[in-house]
Amino acid sequence: MREYWIWVLVGVTFLLSFIIQPFLRYRNRKNDKESYLQFQNKLKIGDFVLLSSGIFGRITQMNSEKYSIEIADKVIIQVIPQAIIGIDKERIQ
Repeated sequence: MREYWIWVLVGVTFLLSFIIQPFLRYRNRKNDKESYLQFQNKLKIGDFVLLSSGIFGRITQMNSEKYSIEIADKVIIQVIPQAIIGIDKERIQ
C-alpha cells in the first residue's frame, strides 16, 4: 500500500509540473515583451543603439515600420524596430 501512495505522489508532482511550468513561461514572456516595448518607446532620434547583427549606430529617422541608422559618416541603413536590441551605453551623451 505504501508503494501505491509513492506512485500517486510522483504522478501528481509530474502532472503539476506540466501545468505550472507553461504558465510560468508565459508570464516571463509577457514581462519580457512589456519591458522591451517600454524600451522601444523610449528610443528617440540621436540615440546610439546596438542592432541584433552586432552593428552600432545612431538613429537618424524613425517611423512605425522602419528606423534609419547611421553606422558611419554618411552611411545610413534602414532596419525594422525589432532589430534594435540595446543602447550603446559608452556613447550616451
